[in-house]
Amino acid sequence: MNLKEKIKYPSCEVEDKKYCEKIVEKSIEKVEKEGIKIGEGKTADILVSEIDNKICIKAVQKKAKEEKISCNDVEKEMFFIDQLSLKGYRVPKPVCSVKTENNDYLFMETIGTKISIKDLLDDKTGELFQQVFSDFNFNNFFQILNEEIKKMHEKEKIYHRDLHEGNIMIDEKGEPVIVDFGDAKMFFVSSEDPYRDNYVG
Repeated sequence: MNLKEKIKYPSCEVEDKKYCEKIVEKSIEKVEKEGIKIGEGKTADILVSEIDNKICIKAVQKKAKEEKISCNDVEKEMFFIDQLSLKGYRVPKPVCSVKTENNDYLFMETIGTKISIKDLLDDKTGELFQQVFSDFNFNNFFQILNEEIKKMHEKEKIYHRDLHEGNIMIDEKGEPVIVDFGDAKMFFVSSEDPYRDNYVG
């Protein structure tokens, strides 16, 4: 099976699949050699595509697959962000997912600022904050975030399960975008605990 045949698309419309195939092919070739890392998690590296900086790539580490660390595969994670983005939730829009012999990849939109709450907390000088968010409204930001999470739980029955300052990005308007649904689960029965692994999802 060639690389193009391994590409899985979300249910939302992908405008130019030929362009997408080109990005996937060139990006994977580059990532396998080096890549531009903008973040790192327990199972994956996050990189920006050198071909199109509006697209970022989640490359699931080979060791995570080998050690079978509990997480969703890229197709399942794409399903979650696809369903949520179609309903207007503040998550990255998926582009496609690909599984190769070496790694698994999830391609999605880059959040413009590439800045997370963690980046702001780690910015001891305050320069990053002043440079990008001189009029940042903390109250508004966390009110929006709280409403998104509550709605995600109550209406969609989707629980992120790994929500921390590194997984909350800040967009160009200074509003939250929730990323990394690698541990997300769907929760259907009220007697089940969404933070345990022994249920549907």
